[in-house]
Amino acid sequence: MAGPDAAALIVESPDAAVAEIVAGWPSRFDTARAAALGFAAGAAYDDIIQAYMEDDA
Repeated sequence: MAGPDAAALIVESPDAAVAEIVAGWPSRFDTARAAALGFAAGAAYDDIIQAYMEDDA
């Protein structure tokens, strides 16, 4: 979304500490309360990135 120059800055490297933290997170979430409060999940990851770019641009 930000172009090839921005994508070229990304370096993927595993981090054991982060992996251990994420492994401890629940794999399923009950989002009924959030939905009842008016929150909605983004339709796609790209939508979340686009919203961030619009808010912080």
